[in-house]
Amino acid sequence: MPPETPQTQPADAIAAGGRQRATDATPAAVAASTAWSHHVRTLRVACGLVMFTYVLLHLSNHALGNFSVELMQESQVWMVGLFRRLPGTILLGGAALIHFSLALWADLRRLKAVLERS
Repeated sequence: MPPETPQTQPADAIAAGGRQRATDATPAAVAASTAWSHHVRTLRVACGLVMFTYVLLHLSNHALGNFSVELMQESQVWMVGLFRRLPGTILLGGAALIHFSLALWADLRRLKAVLERS
């Protein structure tokens, strides 16, 4: 008799994030999971781009200080105009909160998958 080999998950279950076995993975469930995964990924990228823009502008402002303090202070007016008003603050704060929450959620999904395998 051949030795027991661990069961591998079919492609459907892997596409659904590895959460479902072949008997549980209906085509509709896989499609819904894939669509949800796509939206979460898009939201995470959008939030990351908002935060990247803030950091890029902030560090560019510091770099301008190497050339001229007056130039740095003039460019700071832009930064204050973008991110210190209510819409910019909500956008940046919301992006940071959503990005952090999605990262935590992804870590918890991975932990759950590891615990289910053991």
